[in-house]
Amino acid sequence: MNVKTSLLSRFSSRLGARILAAMTAALALASAASLLLFLPLYSHELQVERQAVSISLGASLQIALENAMLKRDIDGLNTIVTRLGGIGGV
Repeated sequence: MNVKTSLLSRFSSRLGARILAAMTAALALASAASLLLFLPLYSHELQVERQAVSISLGASLQIALENAMLKRDIDGLNTIVTRLGGIGGV
């Protein structure tokens, strides 16, 4: 009976390890599939947001420049252009 119990416990531990390995593999596969599915969607959303921010920033700059030009505020225009030129990547 002792040998039978020993064999049963070995089989149970091996079966448990196999089940754990299979579940780990399934989880890794599902995670990789989700990443491959959602990465292009997320990338597209980031691109759309960048475009929206760029358009909004351009409109704000246009409003500020037009306002300074209508008021004939040369010092204000110089300040806006100088600050804008000081921003990296512009």
